[in-house]
Amino acid sequence: MFPIRLEAVTPFRKLNNNSRRINIHYKKEKKGNKNFIGNFLHNKTQEDSDKSGITQQFIDMQNARLKDKHTQVKLEQDAQLNEEHTQVKAGQDTQIEQESVHQNVKEQENLLETDKVTISLNQGELLIVTGPENSGKNELLLQIAGIKKIHSGKILYFDEEKLPRNRKNYLIYVPSSQLFFENRTVEENIVIMCELANIPFNYASRKIKPLYYIYGLERMKHTVVKDLPKSINSILSLFVMEIIMPEVLIIGTQDFYGDQISEDFFFERLSYIKNKGIAIAIASQRFGNLNYADKILLLSEKEILFNGTKRDLEQLSTGQNIEIGLMEILEKSYHKKFGK
Repeated sequence: MFPIRLEAVTPFRKLNNNSRRINIHYKKEKKGNKNFIGNFLHNKTQEDSDKSGITQQFIDMQNARLKDKHTQVKLEQDAQLNEEHTQVKAGQDTQIEQESVHQNVKEQENLLETDKVTISLNQGELLIVTGPENSGKNELLLQIAGIKKIHSGKILYFDEEKLPRNRKNYLIYVPSSQLFFENRTVEENIVIMCELANIPFNYASRKIKPLYYIYGLERMKHTVVKDLPKSINSILSLFVMEIIMPEVLIIGTQDFYGDQISEDFFFERLSYIKNKGIAIAIASQRFGNLNYADKILLLSEKEILFNGTKRDLEQLSTGQNIEIGLMEILEKSYHKKFGK
Protein backbone atom coordinates (compact mmCIF):
# COMPACT_ATOMS: atom_id res chain seq x y z
CA MET A 1 0.00 0.00 0.00
CA PHE A 2 1.10 3.58 -0.50
CA PRO A 3 2.35 5.48 2.60
CA ILE A 4 0.34 8.66 3.29
CA ARG A 5 0.81 11.51 5.75
CA LEU A 6 -1.68 11.55 8.57
CA GLU A 7 -1.95 15.32 8.52
CA ALA A 8 -2.99 15.17 4.92
CA VAL A 9 -6.22 13.37 5.80
CA THR A 10 -7.08 14.56 9.31
CA PRO A 11 -7.33 17.92 11.04
CA PHE A 12 -5.59 16.60 14.16
CA ARG A 13 -2.16 18.02 15.00
CA LYS A 14 1.02 16.10 14.42
CA LEU A 15 2.13 13.60 17.02
CA ASN A 16 5.58 15.27 17.43
CA ASN A 17 7.88 17.69 15.76
CA ASN A 18 9.68 15.04 13.82
CA SER A 19 8.18 14.31 10.49
CA ARG A 20 7.68 10.67 10.50
CA ARG A 21 5.95 8.58 8.00
CA ILE A 22 3.39 6.18 9.26
CA ASN A 23 2.71 3.23 7.14
CA ILE A 24 -0.96 2.25 7.21
CA HIS A 25 -1.59 -1.21 5.99
CA TYR A 26 -5.09 -2.19 4.83
CA LYS A 27 -5.99 -5.80 5.19
CA LYS A 28 -7.93 -7.43 2.46
CA GLU A 29 -11.37 -8.59 3.48
CA LYS A 30 -12.25 -12.16 2.97
CA LYS A 31 -14.53 -13.02 0.09
CA GLY A 32 -16.96 -14.58 2.48
CA ASN A 33 -17.79 -11.21 3.95
CA LYS A 34 -18.79 -9.76 0.56
CA ASN A 35 -20.88 -12.81 -0.22
CA PHE A 36 -22.62 -12.51 3.12
CA ILE A 37 -23.61 -8.91 2.48
CA GLY A 38 -24.71 -9.75 -1.06
CA ASN A 39 -26.77 -12.68 0.17
CA PHE A 40 -28.25 -10.56 2.92
CA LEU A 41 -29.27 -7.85 0.48
CA HIS A 42 -30.65 -10.42 -1.96
CA ASN A 43 -32.66 -12.14 0.76
CA LYS A 44 -33.85 -8.80 2.08
CA THR A 45 -35.00 -7.75 -1.41
CA GLN A 46 -36.77 -11.08 -1.92
CA GLU A 47 -38.44 -10.75 1.46
CA ASP A 48 -39.59 -7.23 0.69
CA SER A 49 -40.84 -8.39 -2.70
CA ASP A 50 -42.83 -11.21 -1.08
CA LYS A 51 -44.23 -8.84 1.51
CA SER A 52 -45.03 -6.34 -1.24
CA GLY A 53 -46.86 -9.03 -3.20
CA ILE A 54 -48.91 -10.03 -0.16
CA THR A 55 -49.66 -6.39 0.62
CA GLN A 56 -50.77 -5.73 -2.97
CA GLN A 57 -53.04 -8.77 -2.87
CA PHE A 58 -54.58 -7.47 0.35
CA ILE A 59 -55.07 -4.01 -1.15
CA ASP A 60 -56.65 -5.51 -4.28
CA MET A 61 -59.05 -7.54 -2.13
CA GLN A 62 -60.00 -4.44 -0.12
CA ASN A 63 -60.51 -2.42 -3.30
CA ALA A 64 -62.68 -5.18 -4.76
CA ARG A 65 -64.83 -5.25 -1.60
CA LEU A 66 -65.15 -1.46 -1.59
CA LYS A 67 -66.03 -1.48 -5.28
CA ASP A 68 -68.73 -4.12 -4.74
CA LYS A 69 -70.11 -2.16 -1.81
CA HIS A 70 -70.04 1.10 -3.79
CA THR A 71 -71.78 -0.58 -6.74
CA GLN A 72 -74.49 -1.95 -4.46
CA VAL A 73 -75.04 1.46 -2.83
CA LYS A 74 -75.12 3.12 -6.27
CA LEU A 75 -77.70 0.63 -7.54
CA GLU A 76 -79.87 1.22 -4.46
CA GLN A 77 -79.59 4.99 -4.90
CA ASP A 78 -80.43 4.75 -8.61
CA ALA A 79 -83.43 2.56 -7.86
CA GLN A 80 -84.64 5.04 -5.24
CA LEU A 81 -84.12 8.00 -7.56
CA ASN A 82 -85.93 6.23 -10.41
CA GLU A 83 -88.86 5.50 -8.12
CA GLU A 84 -89.00 9.11 -6.92
CA HIS A 85 -88.69 10.38 -10.52
CA THR A 86 -91.51 8.06 -11.60
CA GLN A 87 -93.72 9.36 -8.79
CA VAL A 88 -92.92 12.99 -9.61
CA LYS A 89 -93.46 12.36 -13.35
CA ALA A 90 -96.79 10.69 -12.64
CA GLY A 91 -97.81 13.64 -10.49
CA GLN A 92 -96.73 16.10 -13.17
CA ASP A 93 -98.58 14.17 -15.88
CA THR A 94 -101.72 14.19 -13.74
CA GLN A 95 -101.34 17.92 -13.10
CA ILE A 96 -100.69 18.64 -16.79
CA GLU A 97 -103.71 16.54 -17.76
CA GLN A 98 -105.88 18.40 -15.26
CA GLU A 99 -104.57 21.77 -16.49
CA SER A 100 -105.16 20.70 -20.10
CA VAL A 101 -108.75 19.70 -19.33
CA HIS A 102 -109.26 22.95 -17.42
CA GLN A 103 -107.75 24.95 -20.31
CA ASN A 104 -109.94 23.15 -22.86
CA VAL A 105 -113.03 23.88 -20.77
CA LYS A 106 -111.95 27.49 -20.42
CA GLU A 107 -111.32 27.78 -24.16
CA GLN A 108 -114.69 26.22 -24.93
CA GLU A 109 -116.32 28.80 -22.66
CA ASN A 110 -114.49 31.66 -24.44
CA LEU A 111 -114.95 30.46 -28.02
CA LEU A 112 -116.54 32.81 -30.49
CA GLU A 113 -119.84 31.34 -31.63
CA THR A 114 -119.21 31.49 -35.39
CA ASP A 115 -120.91 28.19 -36.26
CA LYS A 116 -122.31 28.18 -39.82
CA VAL A 117 -121.26 31.82 -40.29
CA THR A 118 -119.28 32.79 -43.40
CA ILE A 119 -117.25 35.99 -43.15
CA SER A 120 -116.07 37.21 -46.54
CA LEU A 121 -113.59 39.93 -47.43
CA ASN A 122 -113.91 41.23 -50.96
CA GLN A 123 -111.96 43.70 -53.03
CA GLY A 124 -112.91 47.30 -52.34
CA GLU A 125 -115.08 46.49 -49.28
CA LEU A 126 -114.91 47.80 -45.72
CA LEU A 127 -116.12 45.42 -43.00
CA ILE A 128 -116.67 46.99 -39.58
CA VAL A 129 -116.89 44.64 -36.60
CA THR A 130 -118.85 46.33 -33.83
CA GLY A 131 -120.44 45.53 -30.50
CA PRO A 132 -120.24 46.34 -26.78
CA GLU A 133 -116.95 46.38 -24.89
CA ASN A 134 -115.31 42.93 -24.39
CA SER A 135 -117.66 41.32 -26.91
CA GLY A 136 -114.79 39.61 -28.80
CA LYS A 137 -114.18 42.10 -31.63
CA ASN A 138 -110.37 41.96 -31.60
CA GLU A 139 -110.39 38.18 -31.13
CA LEU A 140 -112.52 37.79 -34.26
CA LEU A 141 -110.14 40.06 -36.20
CA LEU A 142 -107.21 37.86 -35.13
CA GLN A 143 -109.10 34.89 -36.59
CA ILE A 144 -109.80 36.80 -39.80
CA ALA A 145 -106.09 37.65 -40.03
CA GLY A 146 -105.20 33.97 -39.62
CA ILE A 147 -103.31 34.60 -36.36
CA LYS A 148 -105.79 32.65 -34.23
CA LYS A 149 -107.51 29.45 -35.27
CA ILE A 150 -111.17 29.61 -36.21
CA HIS A 151 -113.10 26.72 -34.66
CA SER A 152 -116.18 26.83 -36.86
CA GLY A 153 -117.61 28.69 -39.81
CA LYS A 154 -115.62 30.04 -42.77
CA ILE A 155 -113.52 33.08 -43.58
CA LEU A 156 -113.15 33.85 -47.28
CA TYR A 157 -110.57 36.15 -48.86
CA PHE A 158 -111.79 37.10 -52.34
CA ASP A 159 -113.94 33.92 -52.36
CA GLU A 160 -110.92 31.78 -51.37
CA GLU A 161 -110.76 30.00 -48.02
CA LYS A 162 -106.95 29.94 -47.78
CA LEU A 163 -104.47 32.78 -47.85
CA PRO A 164 -102.12 32.61 -50.84
CA ARG A 165 -98.51 31.73 -50.05
CA ASN A 166 -95.46 33.81 -50.93
CA ARG A 167 -97.53 36.89 -51.76
CA LYS A 168 -95.58 39.96 -50.68
CA ASN A 169 -97.58 42.14 -48.23
CA TYR A 170 -100.80 40.31 -49.12
CA LEU A 171 -102.32 40.68 -45.65
CA ILE A 172 -101.25 43.05 -42.86
CA TYR A 173 -102.65 43.13 -39.33
CA VAL A 174 -102.44 46.40 -37.36
CA PRO A 175 -102.87 45.73 -33.61
CA SER A 176 -104.71 47.92 -31.13
CA SER A 177 -101.52 48.44 -29.12
CA GLN A 178 -98.56 50.72 -29.87
CA LEU A 179 -97.06 49.95 -33.26
CA PHE A 180 -94.17 52.43 -33.31
CA PHE A 181 -90.89 53.09 -31.50
CA GLU A 182 -91.67 55.84 -29.00
CA ASN A 183 -88.10 57.17 -28.75
CA ARG A 184 -87.74 57.69 -32.51
CA THR A 185 -89.12 60.45 -34.69
CA VAL A 186 -92.15 60.16 -36.96
CA GLU A 187 -89.92 60.15 -40.04
CA GLU A 188 -87.64 57.43 -38.62
CA ASN A 189 -90.62 55.23 -37.75
CA ILE A 190 -92.06 55.55 -41.24
CA VAL A 191 -88.74 54.56 -42.82
CA ILE A 192 -88.36 51.58 -40.42
CA MET A 193 -91.87 50.29 -41.17
CA CYS A 194 -91.29 50.55 -44.92
CA GLU A 195 -88.01 48.64 -44.56
CA LEU A 196 -89.75 45.91 -42.55
CA ALA A 197 -92.30 45.59 -45.35
CA ASN A 198 -89.48 45.44 -47.95
CA ILE A 199 -90.72 48.56 -49.71
CA PRO A 200 -87.99 50.06 -51.97
CA PHE A 201 -86.74 53.38 -50.60
CA ASN A 202 -87.17 55.28 -53.88
CA TYR A 203 -90.79 54.13 -54.16
CA ALA A 204 -91.54 54.95 -50.51
CA SER A 205 -89.90 58.40 -50.65
CA ARG A 206 -92.04 59.40 -53.65
CA LYS A 207 -95.22 58.57 -51.71
CA ILE A 208 -94.15 59.92 -48.31
CA LYS A 209 -93.77 63.58 -49.26
CA PRO A 210 -97.35 64.23 -50.53
CA LEU A 211 -98.83 62.11 -47.72
CA TYR A 212 -97.19 64.35 -45.11
CA TYR A 213 -99.42 67.22 -46.24
CA ILE A 214 -102.55 65.09 -46.61
CA TYR A 215 -102.20 63.67 -43.08
CA GLY A 216 -101.02 66.96 -41.56
CA LEU A 217 -97.74 65.43 -40.36
CA GLU A 218 -95.31 67.74 -42.20
CA ARG A 219 -94.51 69.74 -39.05
CA MET A 220 -94.36 66.62 -36.89
CA LYS A 221 -91.97 64.47 -38.92
CA HIS A 222 -88.96 65.37 -36.74
CA THR A 223 -90.90 64.99 -33.48
CA VAL A 224 -90.35 61.96 -31.24
CA VAL A 225 -93.47 59.77 -31.21
CA LYS A 226 -93.82 59.77 -27.40
CA ASP A 227 -94.19 63.58 -27.50
CA LEU A 228 -97.16 63.45 -29.91
CA PRO A 229 -100.85 63.24 -28.93
CA LYS A 230 -101.81 59.57 -28.48
CA SER A 231 -104.52 59.82 -31.13
CA ILE A 232 -101.79 60.47 -33.74
CA ASN A 233 -100.59 56.83 -33.44
CA SER A 234 -103.66 55.59 -35.32
CA ILE A 235 -103.23 58.28 -38.00
CA LEU A 236 -99.56 57.34 -38.36
CA SER A 237 -100.47 53.64 -38.71
CA LEU A 238 -102.83 54.43 -41.58
CA PHE A 239 -100.14 56.66 -43.15
CA VAL A 240 -97.75 53.68 -43.32
CA MET A 241 -100.47 51.34 -44.64
CA GLU A 242 -101.19 53.76 -47.48
CA ILE A 243 -97.54 53.49 -48.54
CA ILE A 244 -97.46 49.67 -48.34
CA MET A 245 -100.97 49.14 -49.78
CA PRO A 246 -101.62 45.47 -48.88
CA GLU A 247 -104.42 43.55 -50.57
CA VAL A 248 -106.07 42.72 -47.22
CA LEU A 249 -105.83 45.10 -44.24
CA ILE A 250 -107.01 44.06 -40.76
CA ILE A 251 -107.07 46.78 -38.06
CA GLY A 252 -107.75 46.23 -34.36
CA THR A 253 -109.79 48.67 -32.27
CA GLN A 254 -108.12 52.10 -32.37
CA ASP A 255 -108.31 54.47 -29.41
CA PHE A 256 -108.57 58.15 -30.40
CA TYR A 257 -108.80 59.32 -26.77
CA GLY A 258 -111.84 61.48 -27.47
CA ASP A 259 -110.28 63.24 -30.47
CA GLN A 260 -113.33 63.21 -32.74
CA ILE A 261 -111.61 65.14 -35.54
CA SER A 262 -108.79 62.55 -35.79
CA GLU A 263 -111.30 59.67 -35.69
CA ASP A 264 -113.43 61.15 -38.48
CA PHE A 265 -110.35 61.81 -40.64
CA PHE A 266 -109.15 58.23 -40.00
CA PHE A 267 -112.37 56.61 -41.27
CA GLU A 268 -112.69 59.01 -44.20
CA ARG A 269 -109.16 58.16 -45.30
CA LEU A 270 -109.83 54.45 -44.67
CA SER A 271 -112.81 54.66 -47.01
CA TYR A 272 -110.59 56.33 -49.63
CA ILE A 273 -107.99 53.52 -49.37
CA LYS A 274 -110.76 50.92 -49.65
CA ASN A 275 -111.82 52.42 -52.95
CA LYS A 276 -108.32 51.68 -54.28
CA GLY A 277 -109.31 48.00 -54.28
CA ILE A 278 -108.20 46.93 -50.80
CA ALA A 279 -110.30 44.62 -48.60
CA ILE A 280 -110.42 46.11 -45.08
CA ALA A 281 -111.77 44.82 -41.77
CA ILE A 282 -111.68 47.00 -38.65
CA ALA A 283 -113.16 46.90 -35.15
CA SER A 284 -115.05 49.92 -33.83
CA GLN A 285 -117.27 50.35 -30.81
CA ARG A 286 -118.75 53.61 -32.08
CA PHE A 287 -121.93 53.09 -34.09
CA GLY A 288 -121.42 56.44 -35.84
CA ASN A 289 -118.52 54.96 -37.86
CA LEU A 290 -120.82 52.36 -39.43
CA ASN A 291 -121.82 54.86 -42.11
CA TYR A 292 -118.46 54.16 -43.77
CA ALA A 293 -119.05 50.38 -43.79
CA ASP A 294 -120.04 48.19 -46.71
CA LYS A 295 -120.62 45.24 -44.36
CA ILE A 296 -121.36 45.14 -40.64
CA LEU A 297 -120.75 42.34 -38.16
CA LEU A 298 -122.37 42.72 -34.72
CA LEU A 299 -120.98 40.82 -31.72
CA SER A 300 -122.31 40.44 -28.19
CA GLU A 301 -120.69 38.23 -25.55
CA LYS A 302 -118.61 36.46 -28.24
CA GLU A 303 -121.70 35.62 -30.27
CA ILE A 304 -122.31 36.91 -33.81
CA LEU A 305 -125.77 38.49 -33.85
CA PHE A 306 -125.67 40.05 -37.30
CA ASN A 307 -123.49 39.66 -40.41
CA GLY A 308 -124.58 41.51 -43.52
CA THR A 309 -124.75 44.77 -45.44
CA LYS A 310 -126.09 48.14 -44.33
CA ARG A 311 -129.10 47.54 -46.59
CA ASP A 312 -129.86 44.27 -44.81
CA LEU A 313 -129.66 46.03 -41.45
CA GLU A 314 -131.93 48.88 -42.56
CA GLN A 315 -134.57 46.37 -43.65
CA LEU A 316 -134.48 44.70 -40.22
CA SER A 317 -134.88 48.04 -38.44
CA THR A 318 -138.32 49.47 -37.77
CA GLY A 319 -137.09 52.98 -38.52
CA GLN A 320 -134.74 51.96 -41.34
CA ASN A 321 -131.84 53.34 -39.33
CA ILE A 322 -128.55 51.47 -38.84
CA GLU A 323 -128.04 52.41 -35.20
CA ILE A 324 -131.65 51.69 -34.26
CA GLY A 325 -131.46 48.35 -36.06
CA LEU A 326 -128.36 47.32 -34.09
CA MET A 327 -129.92 48.36 -30.77
CA GLU A 328 -133.04 46.32 -31.54
CA ILE A 329 -130.92 43.23 -32.33
CA LEU A 330 -128.98 43.63 -29.06
CA GLU A 331 -132.21 44.10 -27.10
CA LYS A 332 -133.72 40.92 -28.55
CA SER A 333 -130.54 39.03 -27.67
CA TYR A 334 -130.69 40.21 -24.05
CA HIS A 335 -134.37 39.27 -23.78
CA LYS A 336 -133.61 35.82 -25.15
CA LYS A 337 -130.77 35.21 -22.69
CA PHE A 338 -132.12 36.80 -19.53
CA GLY A 339 -135.87 36.54 -20.18
CA LYS A 340 -136.53 40.21 -19.52
